[in-house]
Amino acid sequence: MRDRELMKRVKGPNDVPNEPHFAVIVYGVRSIYIPGDERSRTNPGHGYPGGHEHFDDLEHWVTTERSYLEEFVTELESRTGADKKSYVVMEVAKKGSVSRSTKVQF
Repeated sequence: MRDRELMKRVKGPNDVPNEPHFAVIVYGVRSIYIPGDERSRTNPGHGYPGGHEHFDDLEHWVTTERSYLEEFVTELESRTGADKKSYVVMEVAKKGSVSRSTKVQF
């Protein structure tokens, strides 16, 4: 699949198009192993044992082209085993904006 050609991976707010577009959020979980401290290795039952930490992992993809979206989703659907992940497809009408102001009164 030509992910980078078809869909743009969002890495920050500026990567989200201002115009109407399609978005795909791919959900996953990643795990990292954190080794235990020296005490737990030399004196089992003491110190901090090693273990895995699990983190939610999200991928956000966008495109303005429906055909790119359909090819991307077809590829997601064809995955099997550990590569198969949950996802949601959205049609976004408009990117919102937030404005704020500070008012000081005495």
